[in-house]
Amino acid sequence: MSPNTLLEGEVQFHVLGDLAVIVNGVEVPVPAQKPRKLLSILLSRAGQSVPVALLSDILWTEQPKNPRKAMQVYVFRLRHVLGYDRIQQRGEGYAVVTYPDELDVHRFEALAKQALNAKHRRDMKDLARYSAEALDMWRGRPYVDLAESAVAAHEVSRLEELRTSLLELRIGADIGLGNHFETIPELRSLIMRFPFHERFRTLLMLALYRTGRQGEALEVFRETVVLLDRELGILPGQEMSTMHTRILQSDPFPMSADAVLECLGEAHQAAHR
Repeated sequence: MSPNTLLEGEVQFHVLGDLAVIVNGVEVPVPAQKPRKLLSILLSRAGQSVPVALLSDILWTEQPKNPRKAMQVYVFRLRHVLGYDRIQQRGEGYAVVTYPDELDVHRFEALAKQALNAKHRRDMKDLARYSAEALDMWRGRPYVDLAESAVAAHEVSRLEELRTSLLELRIGADIGLGNHFETIPELRSLIMRFPFHERFRTLLMLALYRTGRQGEALEVFRETVVLLDRELGILPGQEMSTMHTRILQSDPFPMSADAVLECLGEAHQAAHR
């Protein structure tokens, strides 16, 4: 392929996990080390010009004698793979050009937005569908090639928070659709990973109650009270406390769709940059 032309066919850039460039379903090798890291930086700010000075600070702990020349070599190597017009020089920096639906982060965010819209519409089927589709795109830590750099730390944190929110939504939708038995092992596993995450604990209480295990649901609350008091010096929040009261009173409300929506609380804003 000539470096003066764009990649032909359907192109996808994957950064939700190991960096990958996919053309017509086939992965295209990306030059290793510094060119690969350069592409990751540019994709983390897709469409924006990233100054050469900032790129240099991220790429090298010890600057080469001629960083601009070295940068040009890396850009040339990327252009040879992606096509000249994909890596553009803009002012004192470089930008990578992506088109709609090519970057997995953008598709991930679009599905997250559809899931939130389904929640607002109280549509459990669409909520389960869109949240599951978004989660299926997650292949690992985003921008893994930038793990040692702070440049993508905020973006990685935002995307991980959004993934956690989507897990809440998908599990909540599964419970709302009557699949509460299946969610219990997953929720217990998530609580092991995120012991202070109250919403996962509240959803577990709801799922247990719906399977007729009222005592176990109440025990989850008791364990949470002890944990939060011992480790953080706080009490459970309103969502969890309200669910506890209703389960304690054998209230029929937890069996309703409204109970799931109440557990999920306000929609997270992490889908928006």
